[in-house]
Amino acid sequence: MYNFVARRLMAPTLDFLRGTATMRCLRELEESQWWTRERILELQNERLRYLVKYAYDSVPYYRRVFDERGLKPDDIKTSHDLVKLPVLTKQLIRRNFDEITASGFPAGERVKLSTGGSTGEPLLFYSTRHCHINLSFAARQRGYSAIGFKLGDKHARLSIRYGHETRNEKLWKTAIEFFRRQLFLDVHELSADTMPHLAGRIERFQPKFIRSAPEVIEELARFIKAQGKRTLRPKAIVTGAAQLYDYQRDLFREIFGCDTYDYYGAVEQHTIACECPQHSGYHIAAEHVVVEIVDDEGIPVPSGEEGRIVITNLYNYAMPFIRYEVGDVGVASDRTCPCGRGLPLLQAVSGRTFDVI
Repeated sequence: MYNFVARRLMAPTLDFLRGTATMRCLRELEESQWWTRERILELQNERLRYLVKYAYDSVPYYRRVFDERGLKPDDIKTSHDLVKLPVLTKQLIRRNFDEITASGFPAGERVKLSTGGSTGEPLLFYSTRHCHINLSFAARQRGYSAIGFKLGDKHARLSIRYGHETRNEKLWKTAIEFFRRQLFLDVHELSADTMPHLAGRIERFQPKFIRSAPEVIEELARFIKAQGKRTLRPKAIVTGAAQLYDYQRDLFREIFGCDTYDYYGAVEQHTIACECPQHSGYHIAAEHVVVEIVDDEGIPVPSGEEGRIVITNLYNYAMPFIRYEVGDVGVASDRTCPCGRGLPLLQAVSGRTFDVI
Protein backbone atom coordinates (compact mmCIF):
# COMPACT_ATOMS: atom_id res chain seq x y z
CA MET A 1 0.00 0.00 0.00
CA TYR A 2 2.79 2.41 0.89
CA ASN A 3 4.49 1.74 -2.47
CA PHE A 4 1.25 2.68 -4.24
CA VAL A 5 0.82 5.88 -2.21
CA ALA A 6 4.48 6.86 -2.68
CA ARG A 7 4.29 6.42 -6.46
CA ARG A 8 0.78 7.75 -7.11
CA LEU A 9 0.47 10.49 -4.50
CA MET A 10 3.67 11.51 -2.71
CA ALA A 11 6.04 11.68 -5.67
CA PRO A 12 3.60 13.63 -7.90
CA THR A 13 2.94 16.02 -5.00
CA LEU A 14 6.68 16.59 -4.59
CA ASP A 15 6.91 17.30 -8.33
CA PHE A 16 4.11 19.85 -7.97
CA LEU A 17 5.73 21.59 -4.99
CA ARG A 18 9.16 21.76 -6.68
CA GLY A 19 7.89 22.54 -10.17
CA THR A 20 9.66 19.45 -11.52
CA ALA A 21 8.75 16.56 -13.82
CA THR A 22 10.56 13.54 -12.40
CA MET A 23 7.61 11.18 -12.52
CA ARG A 24 6.79 12.05 -16.12
CA CYS A 25 10.42 11.34 -17.04
CA LEU A 26 10.29 8.04 -15.11
CA ARG A 27 7.19 6.90 -16.98
CA GLU A 28 8.81 7.73 -20.32
CA LEU A 29 11.99 5.82 -19.43
CA GLU A 30 10.10 2.81 -18.14
CA GLU A 31 8.41 2.61 -21.53
CA SER A 32 11.44 3.29 -23.76
CA GLN A 33 13.65 0.64 -22.10
CA TRP A 34 11.53 -2.03 -23.82
CA TRP A 35 11.92 -0.54 -27.30
CA THR A 36 14.17 -2.28 -29.78
CA ARG A 37 17.82 -1.29 -29.71
CA GLU A 38 17.43 0.25 -33.18
CA ARG A 39 14.58 2.49 -32.03
CA ILE A 40 16.48 3.58 -28.90
CA LEU A 41 19.58 4.43 -30.92
CA GLU A 42 17.46 6.32 -33.44
CA LEU A 43 16.12 8.48 -30.60
CA GLN A 44 19.65 8.88 -29.23
CA ASN A 45 20.98 10.07 -32.60
CA GLU A 46 18.09 12.49 -33.00
CA ARG A 47 18.91 14.07 -29.63
CA LEU A 48 22.61 14.05 -30.46
CA ARG A 49 22.04 16.00 -33.68
CA TYR A 50 20.02 18.59 -31.79
CA LEU A 51 22.71 18.92 -29.11
CA VAL A 52 25.52 19.31 -31.66
CA LYS A 53 23.69 22.07 -33.54
CA TYR A 54 22.87 23.80 -30.24
CA ALA A 55 26.50 23.59 -29.11
CA TYR A 56 27.74 25.02 -32.42
CA ASP A 57 25.29 27.93 -32.23
CA SER A 58 25.53 28.70 -28.50
CA VAL A 59 28.90 27.51 -27.18
CA PRO A 60 32.04 29.40 -28.37
CA TYR A 61 34.36 26.48 -27.59
CA TYR A 62 32.52 24.07 -29.85
CA ARG A 63 32.16 26.59 -32.66
CA ARG A 64 35.93 27.02 -32.58
CA VAL A 65 36.54 23.25 -32.49
CA PHE A 66 34.23 22.68 -35.47
CA ASP A 67 35.70 25.55 -37.47
CA GLU A 68 39.29 24.43 -36.83
CA ARG A 69 38.41 21.00 -38.22
CA GLY A 70 36.36 22.27 -41.14
CA LEU A 71 33.23 20.63 -39.72
CA LYS A 72 29.59 21.66 -39.66
CA PRO A 73 26.89 20.32 -37.30
CA ASP A 74 25.43 18.28 -40.17
CA ASP A 75 28.67 16.26 -40.24
CA ILE A 76 27.62 14.63 -36.94
CA LYS A 77 24.60 12.52 -37.83
CA THR A 78 25.05 9.53 -35.50
CA SER A 79 27.16 8.58 -32.51
CA HIS A 80 29.64 6.92 -34.89
CA ASP A 81 30.50 10.39 -36.25
CA LEU A 82 31.62 11.66 -32.84
CA VAL A 83 35.11 10.36 -33.56
CA LYS A 84 35.53 13.45 -35.77
CA LEU A 85 35.60 15.55 -32.60
CA PRO A 86 38.34 15.63 -29.95
CA VAL A 87 37.95 14.13 -26.48
CA LEU A 88 37.01 16.70 -23.84
CA THR A 89 39.13 16.47 -20.68
CA LYS A 90 38.81 18.04 -17.26
CA GLN A 91 41.90 20.15 -18.02
CA LEU A 92 40.28 21.54 -21.18
CA ILE A 93 37.13 22.41 -19.24
CA ARG A 94 39.08 24.27 -16.58
CA ARG A 95 41.08 26.20 -19.18
CA ASN A 96 38.01 27.06 -21.28
CA PHE A 97 35.31 27.29 -18.60
CA ASP A 98 33.63 30.47 -19.89
CA GLU A 99 33.85 29.38 -23.52
CA ILE A 100 32.23 26.01 -22.78
CA THR A 101 29.38 27.67 -20.87
CA ALA A 102 26.43 28.18 -23.22
CA SER A 103 25.56 31.79 -23.97
CA GLY A 104 21.94 32.75 -23.45
CA PHE A 105 21.02 29.78 -21.25
CA PRO A 106 18.82 31.05 -18.37
CA ALA A 107 20.90 31.44 -15.22
CA GLY A 108 17.92 30.41 -13.10
CA GLU A 109 17.83 27.02 -14.82
CA ARG A 110 21.53 26.35 -14.22
CA VAL A 111 22.88 24.29 -11.33
CA LYS A 112 26.52 24.58 -10.25
CA LEU A 113 28.00 21.19 -9.37
CA SER A 114 31.34 19.68 -8.47
CA THR A 115 32.87 16.24 -8.87
CA GLY A 116 34.17 14.47 -5.80
CA GLY A 117 37.79 14.65 -6.92
CA SER A 118 38.36 10.87 -6.91
CA THR A 119 40.58 11.24 -9.99
CA GLY A 120 42.44 14.27 -8.66
CA GLU A 121 41.28 17.88 -8.34
CA PRO A 122 37.48 18.35 -8.18
CA LEU A 123 35.87 19.79 -11.32
CA LEU A 124 33.36 22.64 -11.10
CA PHE A 125 30.78 22.80 -13.88
CA TYR A 126 27.20 23.73 -14.75
CA SER A 127 24.28 21.40 -15.35
CA THR A 128 20.57 22.09 -15.75
CA ARG A 129 17.76 21.67 -13.24
CA HIS A 130 16.13 19.26 -15.69
CA CYS A 131 19.25 17.06 -15.79
CA HIS A 132 20.06 17.31 -12.12
CA ILE A 133 16.57 16.72 -10.73
CA ASN A 134 14.28 15.13 -13.31
CA LEU A 135 16.48 12.92 -15.46
CA SER A 136 18.93 11.88 -12.74
CA PHE A 137 16.16 10.63 -10.45
CA ALA A 138 14.17 9.00 -13.26
CA ALA A 139 17.13 7.07 -14.70
CA ARG A 140 18.22 5.89 -11.26
CA GLN A 141 14.72 4.82 -10.23
CA ARG A 142 14.19 2.98 -13.51
CA GLY A 143 17.25 0.90 -12.68
CA TYR A 144 16.03 0.33 -9.13
CA SER A 145 12.61 -0.79 -10.36
CA ALA A 146 14.29 -3.43 -12.53
CA ILE A 147 15.61 -5.15 -9.40
CA GLY A 148 12.37 -4.81 -7.45
CA PHE A 149 13.35 -1.64 -5.55
CA LYS A 150 10.12 0.39 -5.59
CA LEU A 151 9.37 3.90 -4.41
CA GLY A 152 8.50 3.68 -0.74
CA ASP A 153 10.57 0.57 0.04
CA LYS A 154 12.58 0.81 3.25
CA HIS A 155 16.25 1.29 2.42
CA ALA A 156 19.46 2.31 4.11
CA ARG A 157 21.87 4.66 2.37
CA LEU A 158 25.44 4.79 3.68
CA SER A 159 27.20 7.83 2.27
CA ILE A 160 28.81 11.16 3.13
CA ARG A 161 27.03 14.49 3.45
CA TYR A 162 29.01 17.13 1.60
CA GLY A 163 28.95 20.86 2.20
CA HIS A 164 27.15 23.07 4.71
CA GLU A 165 23.37 22.91 4.93
CA THR A 166 21.10 25.57 6.37
CA ARG A 167 18.55 24.67 9.02
CA ASN A 168 15.72 24.75 6.48
CA GLU A 169 17.67 22.53 4.08
CA LYS A 170 18.29 19.99 6.85
CA LEU A 171 14.60 19.98 7.80
CA TRP A 172 13.57 19.52 4.16
CA LYS A 173 16.00 16.63 3.66
CA THR A 174 14.90 14.99 6.90
CA ALA A 175 11.27 15.17 5.81
CA ILE A 176 12.03 13.73 2.37
CA GLU A 177 14.05 10.88 3.92
CA PHE A 178 11.18 10.10 6.30
CA PHE A 179 8.58 9.84 3.55
CA ARG A 180 10.98 7.94 1.28
CA ARG A 181 11.56 5.53 4.20
CA GLN A 182 15.27 6.05 3.87
CA LEU A 183 17.76 5.65 6.70
CA PHE A 184 20.72 7.89 5.85
CA LEU A 185 23.96 7.17 7.71
CA ASP A 186 26.99 9.42 7.35
CA VAL A 187 30.10 7.23 7.01
CA HIS A 188 32.78 9.91 6.81
CA GLU A 189 34.16 8.66 10.14
CA LEU A 190 33.87 4.92 9.50
CA SER A 191 36.04 3.08 12.03
CA ALA A 192 36.13 0.23 14.51
CA ASP A 193 34.67 2.61 17.10
CA THR A 194 31.73 3.78 15.00
CA MET A 195 30.86 0.47 13.29
CA PRO A 196 28.83 -1.04 16.22
CA HIS A 197 26.56 2.01 16.27
CA LEU A 198 26.22 1.98 12.47
CA ALA A 199 25.43 -1.73 12.27
CA GLY A 200 23.02 -1.47 15.18
CA ARG A 201 20.97 1.26 13.53
CA ILE A 202 20.74 -0.70 10.28
CA GLU A 203 19.69 -3.88 12.12
CA ARG A 204 16.95 -2.05 14.01
CA PHE A 205 15.71 -0.44 10.79
CA GLN A 206 15.75 -3.73 8.80
CA PRO A 207 15.86 -2.21 5.30
CA LYS A 208 14.81 -4.14 2.21
CA PHE A 209 17.74 -2.61 0.32
CA ILE A 210 21.16 -1.26 1.33
CA ARG A 211 22.89 1.32 -0.88
CA SER A 212 26.53 2.34 -0.61
CA ALA A 213 30.00 2.13 -2.10
CA PRO A 214 31.36 -1.45 -2.22
CA GLU A 215 34.12 -0.79 0.30
CA VAL A 216 31.62 0.52 2.87
CA ILE A 217 29.35 -2.52 2.48
CA GLU A 218 32.46 -4.71 2.75
CA GLU A 219 33.38 -3.15 6.10
CA LEU A 220 29.82 -3.68 7.33
CA ALA A 221 29.81 -7.30 6.13
CA ARG A 222 33.15 -8.09 7.78
CA PHE A 223 31.98 -6.53 11.05
CA ILE A 224 28.77 -8.63 11.03
CA LYS A 225 30.78 -11.75 10.19
CA ALA A 226 33.20 -11.11 13.07
CA GLN A 227 30.31 -10.59 15.49
CA GLY A 228 28.72 -13.86 14.41
CA LYS A 229 25.23 -12.27 14.33
CA ARG A 230 23.65 -12.30 10.88
CA THR A 231 20.30 -10.65 11.48
CA LEU A 232 20.27 -8.49 8.35
CA ARG A 233 18.44 -10.05 5.40
CA PRO A 234 17.90 -7.36 2.76
CA LYS A 235 16.35 -8.14 -0.59
CA ALA A 236 19.41 -6.78 -2.40
CA ILE A 237 22.62 -4.79 -2.03
CA VAL A 238 23.01 -1.81 -4.37
CA THR A 239 26.54 -0.52 -4.99
CA GLY A 240 28.06 2.39 -6.86
CA ALA A 241 30.73 5.14 -6.71
CA ALA A 242 33.63 2.67 -6.91
CA GLN A 243 34.61 -0.57 -8.60
CA LEU A 244 32.77 -3.67 -7.39
CA TYR A 245 34.95 -6.79 -7.23
CA ASP A 246 33.83 -10.42 -7.55
CA TYR A 247 35.11 -11.31 -4.07
CA GLN A 248 32.88 -8.55 -2.66
CA ARG A 249 29.81 -9.96 -4.43
CA ASP A 250 30.63 -13.36 -2.91
CA LEU A 251 31.09 -11.88 0.56
CA PHE A 252 27.81 -9.96 0.40
CA ARG A 253 25.90 -13.07 -0.68
CA GLU A 254 27.49 -15.03 2.19
CA ILE A 255 26.65 -12.44 4.86
CA PHE A 256 23.38 -10.94 3.62
CA GLY A 257 22.01 -13.89 1.63
CA CYS A 258 21.05 -11.77 -1.38
CA ASP A 259 22.26 -10.56 -4.76
CA THR A 260 24.28 -7.40 -5.43
CA TYR A 261 23.52 -4.93 -8.22
CA ASP A 262 26.08 -2.40 -9.37
CA TYR A 263 25.34 1.07 -10.72
CA TYR A 264 27.71 3.17 -12.79
CA GLY A 265 27.36 6.92 -12.75
CA ALA A 266 29.13 10.23 -12.35
CA VAL A 267 28.16 13.66 -11.09
CA GLU A 268 28.57 14.93 -14.66
CA GLN A 269 25.84 12.58 -15.90
CA HIS A 270 24.37 10.87 -12.82
CA THR A 271 23.17 7.40 -13.89
CA ILE A 272 25.14 6.13 -16.89
CA ALA A 273 24.46 2.38 -16.72
CA CYS A 274 23.19 -0.25 -14.28
CA GLU A 275 22.75 -3.99 -13.86
CA CYS A 276 19.50 -5.90 -14.11
CA PRO A 277 18.75 -9.31 -12.49
CA GLN A 278 20.30 -11.10 -15.50
CA HIS A 279 23.78 -9.67 -14.72
CA SER A 280 24.57 -9.67 -18.46
CA GLY A 281 26.29 -6.29 -18.24
CA TYR A 282 25.33 -2.72 -17.50
CA HIS A 283 22.30 -1.27 -19.30
CA ILE A 284 23.27 2.17 -20.64
CA ALA A 285 20.73 4.99 -20.19
CA ALA A 286 21.06 5.59 -23.93
CA GLU A 287 18.11 7.97 -24.13
CA HIS A 288 20.22 10.53 -22.23
CA VAL A 289 23.85 9.63 -22.80
CA VAL A 290 26.19 8.35 -25.50
CA VAL A 291 28.93 6.08 -24.14
CA GLU A 292 32.09 5.38 -26.15
CA ILE A 293 35.02 3.13 -25.25
CA VAL A 294 38.14 4.61 -26.84
CA ASP A 295 41.92 4.18 -26.93
CA ASP A 296 44.49 6.79 -25.90
CA GLU A 297 43.99 8.61 -29.23
CA GLY A 298 40.23 8.86 -28.80
CA ILE A 299 39.47 6.18 -31.39
CA PRO A 300 36.67 3.71 -30.47
CA VAL A 301 37.93 0.21 -29.70
CA PRO A 302 36.04 -2.99 -30.70
CA SER A 303 33.42 -4.49 -28.41
CA GLY A 304 35.02 -6.71 -25.80
CA GLU A 305 38.22 -4.64 -25.69
CA GLU A 306 39.07 -2.46 -22.72
CA GLY A 307 39.41 1.28 -23.17
CA ARG A 308 38.73 4.71 -21.72
CA ILE A 309 35.13 5.72 -21.13
CA VAL A 310 33.96 8.95 -22.76
CA ILE A 311 30.39 10.18 -22.53
CA THR A 312 28.17 12.74 -24.22
CA ASN A 313 25.39 14.12 -22.01
CA LEU A 314 22.49 14.70 -24.40
CA TYR A 315 20.60 17.09 -22.13
CA ASN A 316 23.10 19.44 -20.50
CA TYR A 317 22.47 22.58 -22.51
CA ALA A 318 23.98 24.81 -19.80
CA MET A 319 27.49 23.43 -20.39
CA PRO A 320 27.50 20.70 -23.08
CA PHE A 321 29.97 17.88 -22.50
CA ILE A 322 30.59 16.18 -25.85
CA ARG A 323 33.01 13.23 -25.77
CA TYR A 324 33.90 13.94 -22.15
CA GLU A 325 36.46 11.63 -20.58
CA VAL A 326 35.13 10.57 -17.19
CA GLY A 327 38.38 9.04 -15.98
CA ASP A 328 37.20 5.43 -15.97
CA VAL A 329 38.05 2.29 -17.91
CA GLY A 330 35.40 -0.05 -19.32
CA VAL A 331 34.45 -2.62 -21.93
CA ALA A 332 31.60 -2.29 -24.45
CA SER A 333 29.33 -5.19 -25.38
CA ASP A 334 27.44 -5.98 -28.57
CA ARG A 335 25.24 -8.58 -26.85
CA THR A 336 21.51 -8.33 -26.17
CA CYS A 337 20.39 -8.89 -22.59
CA PRO A 338 18.01 -11.84 -22.02
CA CYS A 339 15.79 -9.53 -19.95
CA GLY A 340 14.37 -8.09 -23.18
CA ARG A 341 15.42 -4.48 -22.69
CA GLY A 342 16.73 -2.85 -25.86
CA LEU A 343 19.23 -0.64 -24.03
CA PRO A 344 22.84 -1.18 -25.20
CA LEU A 345 25.25 -2.78 -22.73
CA LEU A 346 28.58 -2.17 -21.12
CA GLN A 347 30.25 -5.52 -20.53
CA ALA A 348 32.24 -4.21 -17.58
CA VAL A 349 33.37 -1.11 -15.73
CA SER A 350 36.98 -1.96 -14.95
CA GLY A 351 38.00 0.92 -12.70
CA ARG A 352 39.77 4.25 -12.86
CA THR A 353 42.39 5.28 -15.41
CA PHE A 354 44.45 6.04 -12.31
CA ASP A 355 43.85 6.10 -8.57
CA VAL A 356 44.77 8.87 -6.16
CA ILE A 357 45.38 8.32 -2.46
